Amino acid sequence: MGKLKRSRRAILAVMFDTHGGHKLGLCNPDTVLFEEDPETRTLIPYHPAMTPSMTFNWKAQVEDREAIVKLAGEDDIFLVHDGDMTHGNGMVRELISTRQSDQFRIAAANLRPWFKLPNLKKAVFVKGTGVHEFGEGSAAQTVADMLADEKKPIDVPYHAEAFLDGLKIDLAHHGPPPGVRYWLKGNLLRLYAQSIMDDCLVEGEAPPDLLLRGHYHTLVTEIVTRRARDKEWQTWAAVGPSYCMIDDYARKVSKSPAKITIGMLAYEVVDGAILRKHEFKRTLDFRTKVVLR
Repeated sequence: MGKLKRSRRAILAVMFDTHGGHKLGLCNPDTVLFEEDPETRTLIPYHPAMTPSMTFNWKAQVEDREAIVKLAGEDDIFLVHDGDMTHGNGMVRELISTRQSDQFRIAAANLRPWFKLPNLKKAVFVKGTGVHEFGEGSAAQTVADMLADEKKPIDVPYHAEAFLDGLKIDLAHHGPPPGVRYWLKGNLLRLYAQSIMDDCLVEGEAPPDLLLRGHYHTLVTEIVTRRARDKEWQTWAAVGPSYCMIDDYARKVSKSPAKITIGMLAYEVVDGAILRKHEFKRTLDFRTKVVLR
């Protein structure tokens, strides 16, 4: 009797919208920045002062990374950062530093612990919103260059058709909004995924097995099924959560959400198919309790 073939397993870890450099975003407390000494004119290293939001986000990211490492075991990990790894200088009011290079340093420090993992095989840094990434994906490309010493390959696309053991993944930062009413959550993501699937099927292509988008800092997931060519096709779709709290601008454009979700996703891929999705998250209520009498 022949030996049973061992299944090929990998973990796809996906994080979204970390907004390094913002006081409400993600910041590794070990980040090293520099300022000039006024007397010696030499550069003095220092760590950025951690705000309560930064501390919360970093603790959450450490917990999530450790959980994914445990999930992976000895199997390979592939990392996707799906855009907006820095906050940019377009809105400077709540920045840790207005120096562009400081934001790049913060973003690189946020990601470096992942690159220290021996079973991390490759990363994809999706270019995000221009105002947050200093235009033309500058942050994603610069941070990729800063992490080159880790000797792990990094791709930096705007929109990628990626493959993991045959699993077809559609990666981009911008996509459908989550929905402004509870009963509408996921409707636009589902229609968006259906449209992409139909475009592929009409052209005689296989639709993506996994569709990932960010930008809205809100977790929404769907599994969409289409039938064509006497076959059932399935796409797992997600708009991801963030590691960034909500500021004035975000409150306005998102219509004052009561709650936000901090965290990331991981997909367990076995023999080129998604076995299950794992959500590493915590939900925060951002309403202030006020007693009038």
